[in-house]
Amino acid sequence: MSDSTDRNLLYGVLAVQLDYIRPEQMLSAANYWMLNKKCSMGQILVELGSLTREDCDFLDVVVDRHVARTGSPSNSLSAIQESSLGVGKGDAVTELVSRFQSGKTNPSQQDGQETFHQGLVASSRLGPRFDLVRSLAKGGLGEVFVAHDQDLDREVALKKILDSSQVSVDVRQRFIAEAKITGGLEHPGVVPVHGLGTLPNGQPYYVMRLIRGRSLDETLHEYHKQREMGKLGSDGDRRFRALIRAIMDACYAIGYAHSRGVLHRDIKPQNIMLGKYGETLVVDWGLAKVLGSVPESVMLSELPMEEGRSGDSEPTAMGSVLGTPGYMSPEQAMGRIDELDRRSDVFSLGATLYAVLTGRAPYCAEKRFENLEAAKRGVFDKPRAINADISRGLEAICLKAMAFRSADRYTTAVDLAEDLESWVAGDAVKALPETILQRGLRWARRHQTAVASALVLLLVASSGLLLANWAISKQRDIARKERDIADQLRIVAEDKTEEANQSRLLAESNSHVSMEILDQFVVSLADDKWAQVPQLESERLRMVDLALGRFIELQKASPEDEQLKARMVELLMRSANLYRISGRDEEAFQNIDQAFQLARERLSLYPDDTAKLAQLGDTMVYYNEAVLNRSGPKVAMPGAVQGVAIARRRIELSNSPVAQLALSMALAQQADLYQRLGDFQQAIDLATEGEELLRQTKLSAARAVYAPLIRSEHMMLIAGSHLALKRFDEATLAASQAIELAEEAIELAPGMVDVENYQQLALLMQARVNLARGDDAAAQEQLEGCLEYFQQRAKDFTEVTLYREQSAEILRLLSVLAMHRDARPLARQQATQSLETYRQLAGDTPINSKLLPLQVLTQFALLQTLDPNQQQDTAYREELSQELARDRERLRGESPNAPEWNQSQ
Repeated sequence: MSDSTDRNLLYGVLAVQLDYIRPEQMLSAANYWMLNKKCSMGQILVELGSLTREDCDFLDVVVDRHVARTGSPSNSLSAIQESSLGVGKGDAVTELVSRFQSGKTNPSQQDGQETFHQGLVASSRLGPRFDLVRSLAKGGLGEVFVAHDQDLDREVALKKILDSSQVSVDVRQRFIAEAKITGGLEHPGVVPVHGLGTLPNGQPYYVMRLIRGRSLDETLHEYHKQREMGKLGSDGDRRFRALIRAIMDACYAIGYAHSRGVLHRDIKPQNIMLGKYGETLVVDWGLAKVLGSVPESVMLSELPMEEGRSGDSEPTAMGSVLGTPGYMSPEQAMGRIDELDRRSDVFSLGATLYAVLTGRAPYCAEKRFENLEAAKRGVFDKPRAINADISRGLEAICLKAMAFRSADRYTTAVDLAEDLESWVAGDAVKALPETILQRGLRWARRHQTAVASALVLLLVASSGLLLANWAISKQRDIARKERDIADQLRIVAEDKTEEANQSRLLAESNSHVSMEILDQFVVSLADDKWAQVPQLESERLRMVDLALGRFIELQKASPEDEQLKARMVELLMRSANLYRISGRDEEAFQNIDQAFQLARERLSLYPDDTAKLAQLGDTMVYYNEAVLNRSGPKVAMPGAVQGVAIARRRIELSNSPVAQLALSMALAQQADLYQRLGDFQQAIDLATEGEELLRQTKLSAARAVYAPLIRSEHMMLIAGSHLALKRFDEATLAASQAIELAEEAIELAPGMVDVENYQQLALLMQARVNLARGDDAAAQEQLEGCLEYFQQRAKDFTEVTLYREQSAEILRLLSVLAMHRDARPLARQQATQSLETYRQLAGDTPINSKLLPLQVLTQFALLQTLDPNQQQDTAYREELSQELARDRERLRGESPNAPEWNQSQ
């Protein structure tokens, strides 16, 4: 095979191994590649929707590194040939590998292109009619595919039960009931069902129209994001009214379903699709319920769906809760199935309208049970408390639809739609009675032409005579006064021009003076000496915010001032760092994101400017750290790769000690992400490169402390990675070197809080190594010393979350040591205290994803301390096991190879 063919095959295999795509998605991409080899496998996967552009770029880096290690794509394939590809030997992916390696990829060879293509798609063929093209969406029990209808040569949506599901009779019946209910609702707002069939394994599937568009959830969140950023522009009102019209269309679709005796029971923005040509469709009728009776007013031509269909699924058990807590009615949240009726769906429609008005669900806590409790009580913030721009009429409509008592809601979904139509037309809405003044103003708006004409006539009649007299008496003086006015205007204009020039020069001077004063003010606040003073973090933040507000005013006054832009980036970074230290990650991310975008904008205008490149590189390190906090290491990795590339480019332009320091810090960040993702050898290689680079770097006296400090960080990364690989001797040596380097930094900058923190972190790393080696006595002594340090810091600096995080981790390790001594009560006490601290931190810093691995380990440690022979521990063990399973699943999705994940198996 050619290197190009080998590389494309390697790309697909690694994408499967790293869980970016499924084997069947690789098969589909391979089919396209066989027909058009000018495109790369990555490009095809992006075009098919199997990969995002960011994931594609990241996988390109992974493939390049793999090839660099082995020497060629062919060697890389040979190295992983025997590894598990996630499929068996007889699977189509394995067959694809063997065909590629045997060279049977040319259409002219004996197998023939058509035969080979059919062999590849055999696993995606459902009977003689439908070919699965790609996965579109996946739920708890079902998966929707884009399929090709061979008979009619069109794309359709095909839904089937997940292959991995435990397919019980109840699941199968619910699935068939969903297909029949959806197929029986013939309305433009309900996706049409084309047919129902059975797979070779006996499981059902059904085919429906493929909706090309986006969900209401995606659209409304995009709208509110742009609204909050002030980017809606002149079409903001038009886009908002389009969202309201989508709600109206959904109301009419649900109203039709109600007329047929069907409740949806899971209405939410995710289940309302907006087509590219104005369509609005209500989807996912999997929880739909056929009522036993319908109103007598239903026309004979629109009879309810026959009662026999309700027998397709077992009746929902009393007390069970089905649906999405964020949008469900109180009676649905309480499991009162017998009380659910059309007004329950009206509540969910009102909750969906709430999301359109505010940008979030009525109940939006992180945990399902918290949302359920709020839904049971009907407790949510009023829409205008979140978005003050909402009209009172719309808020009244929303609140009436979401009334706690079903009797206080709109009787039908159509009534809700008609009230929304009244609001759109500017008419009175039933949910908000009008005053006499409001009624009069509304009448005036609807009869603007008549009102304007009457006013004109009145003005003309009353002022006509006065105007005529005035014109006659003043006509003689017009010429003279016009000459005088012209002379005066000329003189004033000359004076104003001179005054404007003087004001501009003065403003520029004042701007730069203000900028220098503010910059020195913020530098002073960010200085480490203020970090020594306990309880001062909130005051520092308040003063920095004041300075930042003034800087923003200066920047608005001089938007093209490059010096001001540079200072603005630095100020935003310092402000973000103070917010990060205080655990206020949302504000930290907003400021660092603004700094990053501004730095990137500056560099785009001057791509070879060393100073701008340096500032972007420095900002990117902070930005990547914020992305890690929000989204985990997998999402942060592409930015870290780019950060290292920028730092290397910076050295190419100017190989200064400061540039070498920047590269070392970028390498440390990328090494940390590889360690979190479980690629420990790669982490060791990058950290070693960064440490050796700083070992030979001569920094100025002002920056001298950073060399041993960052080298200590590299050695801790190396120690942690060796420890994960069970190389205890190498881990011990690296941890000792980290301590020595931290002590060297303390000698250069005695009393600096950050430096002392590094020393304690290095000691903590050494304690972990001793614990893993079985030297419990040494580990116990070191852990107790570190715990005393961090707990004292936490008392002195209550707003700095780092100290509480480290205290919680040390308590977990001490719990493990107590279990080694069979001191179960002490171990349980320490693990409980650790877990309570992590839960508090999760509440204080909800977007800090780095806490999740540590919380998983603590849950696991606490679970080990529970006595299986104690009856009173049974319920707590079950609750803790469920919590651990949920958090482990989240962790596996973010970092499948993380050391914390492996330890908690």
